[in-house]
Amino acid sequence: MTRESSRSRTRMWILINYSTCAVLVAMPLVLRMLENWWLRVGVLLVLTTLMAISIERAFGRTHLWSLTRKKSHELDEREVELTYNALAIAYRVMSIVLLAAMYLIILSHDELLMSYLGWAKPIASVLAIGLIYMAQTLPSVIIGWRELPMDDEGVETTV
Repeated sequence: MTRESSRSRTRMWILINYSTCAVLVAMPLVLRMLENWWLRVGVLLVLTTLMAISIERAFGRTHLWSLTRKKSHELDEREVELTYNALAIAYRVMSIVLLAAMYLIILSHDELLMSYLGWAKPIASVLAIGLIYMAQTLPSVIIGWRELPMDDEGVETTV
């Protein structure tokens, strides 16, 4: 598999992963639209399965998860630089995302606005779970999006 096709495949699984996470965060709104109980369960099972597969493909097979979790003395110079840059970018992105989320949560307490939009209050707690997930995976996503990590033998990993 070529370097570019492997990078494209990693990016595809990252997009699938974050898209599925976004839909799961919006599930309180989606579930209100689905009246059939079995359809609700089916949608949740499909999304949960897709989430698990995309986590394994985007972070497990590429070793991106373990790369951002290793201690600095276990990394070579290239990996230290990759991880440092990814963490710096992730910190800036999460600061902006958290500000936007806090604003959304503040708006969610406005009864008039919520009744107009038809939003459910449980979205705030599900949003918090999504933000924690994003904070944990964003450094890996940044590395995976920009370049492929090396495996233990110094060979670029493929998906």
